[in-house]
Amino acid sequence: MTHDPRKDAKSRNDGLGYWIAKLEGAPPALDLPTAGLRRALDSTAAHRARADLTHEPGDPELLAGLFTLLLRLSGQPDLTVGVQREGQLLPLRLQVNQDQDLGQLARACERAWAEAWEQRAELEAILAASGKAEAPFRLILVLDESAPAQDAPWIVRRTRGALELVARGSHFAATDTQRTLGQLTRLLESARSHRSTPISRLEWLTAEETQQILGQWNATEIDFPSEATLHSLFEGKAAEQPDAPAVVFEGRTLSYRELDERANRLAHGLIRSGVGPEVVVGLCVERSFEMVVGLMAIHKAGGAYLPMDPSYPRERLRLMVEDSHVGVLLTQDHLLPLLPRSTAKTFRLDADWDQFAQEPGTTPDAGAQATSLCYMIYTSGSTGKPKGVMLDHRGRVNNFLDFNRRFSVERSDALIALASLSFDMCAYDVFGTLAAGATIVLPRQDELLDPARWTAIMREHDVSIWHTAPAMLKMLVDYLEARPELAPHSLRLVLLGGDWIPVTLPDRLRALVDDVQVISMGGATECSMDSTIYEVLEVDPDWTSIPYGEPMKNQLAYVLDEHLQLLPVGVAGELYLGGIGVGRGYFERPELTRERFLENPFVADEDARMYRTGDLARWIPDGNLELLGRIDNQGKIR
Repeated sequence: MTHDPRKDAKSRNDGLGYWIAKLEGAPPALDLPTAGLRRALDSTAAHRARADLTHEPGDPELLAGLFTLLLRLSGQPDLTVGVQREGQLLPLRLQVNQDQDLGQLARACERAWAEAWEQRAELEAILAASGKAEAPFRLILVLDESAPAQDAPWIVRRTRGALELVARGSHFAATDTQRTLGQLTRLLESARSHRSTPISRLEWLTAEETQQILGQWNATEIDFPSEATLHSLFEGKAAEQPDAPAVVFEGRTLSYRELDERANRLAHGLIRSGVGPEVVVGLCVERSFEMVVGLMAIHKAGGAYLPMDPSYPRERLRLMVEDSHVGVLLTQDHLLPLLPRSTAKTFRLDADWDQFAQEPGTTPDAGAQATSLCYMIYTSGSTGKPKGVMLDHRGRVNNFLDFNRRFSVERSDALIALASLSFDMCAYDVFGTLAAGATIVLPRQDELLDPARWTAIMREHDVSIWHTAPAMLKMLVDYLEARPELAPHSLRLVLLGGDWIPVTLPDRLRALVDDVQVISMGGATECSMDSTIYEVLEVDPDWTSIPYGEPMKNQLAYVLDEHLQLLPVGVAGELYLGGIGVGRGYFERPELTRERFLENPFVADEDARMYRTGDLARWIPDGNLELLGRIDNQGKIR
């Protein structure tokens, strides 16, 4: 039988036996949410903050406020606080029930402290008997005028009608210390005004914090052509620069005029087949001029496209066709066997082109508006069951023009289009590029995973913009590091989204291509293609991830708790996205739509909604977001 020294201690000393039982199974000392993330802090500095009290709480009430603060900061209900009185420092452990009010918690604190004080012993003896190498708390509350008996990251004490918080610099900066004390005093004030409110719902952000999150970091409003559609942006460029190259594929070039005329002819034919506003058209094509013509024509006909990547399994394609009830399908002759039998009118954009070639080359007046359905993309999401996400033109116009404005994308630029047709990145590759008057460079279908071919294409066509998931850029960098002489020096802008960016990847690329801008983008298919943005400049070697970024123009981001309350800097919660980019919801999935697309309580517009992403995130002090993972621990398999 294994010898347990704690049992000996219990038999020798009833007081220590109490502490052995009390601390058994206690979690390690709580890691305080260090808002000093991503900045160097002086480990020797001590920061002091002081806040005057309009009402001086009793010891139990103050303890309850501290336990509530720790619960709200960490989400952990099993909490231990160090309490010092008459020079005696004791660990006070409680299981905090978030549904109780502060008065109930204060009474629990009072009982627990009375019991602990009756069993008081030296902290060193308590820890030794309990088999703990260090104190199970990070915060000490000093209840008298004595000096703290032990150093700790946080020390709280009352001084003549005020509260004082002392924080070690290795954990907090001076601004963090003042903010945290403000949260404590706000909790106490809120509890006094709302005595029966559960502690999990008490207000705790200061007015300054709320203003910073809502009034500064989410101050994203900017004018843009809010009545435009994606195809109208292209049509403007086609009129302005008809002979400029729009699409390059297999050594051939389609000008803006030629693309406009072909898309017009197809659009007239689609209108004759019943396509118009709110009508969804399936598009299953490989990389080709037909892909771009098909996308543009569907919009010119007033319709919305359903992208169907031909590399998808047949069962997935069948589900999309059946679930979406599409009445028209556009494909290519050799892909026809992949498509399921359906009642949809099916046209081959290559073999059946003669019937469209006779249609007018003029722009049809199909009646699509900025609020019309733009596309419906099927995504598995966290449930694993595919569902159609519906998005309008206005959010996409805002998002794509934001990119083009920020990075001065123009006629002289060329983008290599590598994203899957069924990935919302493809929408920018086509419509965003053409809205800027730039050139789309299309690799063949069999070149989509070949970095050697990417390199050759980029060098041949002076590609200046790259837009993919990070994994594809890593493939390119891996290839070029063994062949640095092939680096495409025309590349000036790299846009990365859809997954985690390896921390070393931006600098690896910059070692190959001078002065290239690397941009991290975040978001959800259910909103704009991207909702947050971060320019990756200097990378700190201590970073574990690239920041997720700040909200893009006319878009909003919130980190909220389970009660949809704002969370402060450094505290992890669920990421919600709002603003113009939020989609309509899921096609014929009203219950799931209500669950994920919620009324936005932080804006005046009663029709505004926000999307619940399922992502875990937190704010960092500079107003950027850090992504921490999935709420449901979901992983991605590529």
